[in-house]
Parts: sequence; C-alpha cells; structure tokens
Amino acid sequence: KSVEHIAFGCYIGLVGLWDHREYRSKPALLSPIEISHHEPVTDIRWLSSKGGNEFVSSSTDGQVIWWDFRDLSKHSDSLVVSELAPVNGKYDRIVGCTSLEYVADYGVS
Repeated sequence: KSVEHIAFGCYIGLVGLWDHREYRSKPALLSPIEISHHEPVTDIRWLSSKGGNEFVSSSTDGQVIWWDFRDLSKHSDSLVVSELAPVNGKYDRIVGCTSLEYVADYGVS
C-alpha cells in the first residue's frame, strides 16, 4: 500500500486518489466517467503489488475493475459479475457487488 495515497470511490461511479503530501482541495487523480463504474462504488481494496500502485474497485453495477493509479485514464482489467455467461457479448442477470475480499494467494472473490 502507498502510505501517501488514499483511494476513494464516488456515488456516481468514479474512482480517485488523494495525495496527502499535497494540500489541495481537489483529488490528485480522478478516473474518466466513460471508463468508470456506472453506479455507486461500494468497495476499494489495495492490491499487494511491487510498486504499491494497484487497487481494485467494485460497484452495484456488477463490475469489478482493476486500476493502476499511475494512469487512471484506463483500467488494467475488469470483470462483470453475472449469474449467466454472456450471450453475444451481452450479460444477463448481472449481480451488483457490495463488498470485496482480497486474498493475495487466491485473488479477488
């Protein structure tokens, strides 16, 4: 984890980062709305990474998104939580995420 940074999620689906070394009234980084969640962010977890710059977010929109705060203009990966497999690239019965549990040995669940 980066001790200088605080990751956060917004009700409108954006994720961002505060840098507590800088005294600003605005976040240091904020994700673009086009690639962010479409509903409220419900949980964020820092990942065990070499640089301490990666985190994952979940939302009631059913998406789990992996981020690298060095570039919030794109996400590293994403997953749609659904009861059924996608048909023609579209998901049916999407399940909204309310929390995350990260175990370094097993991944995100």
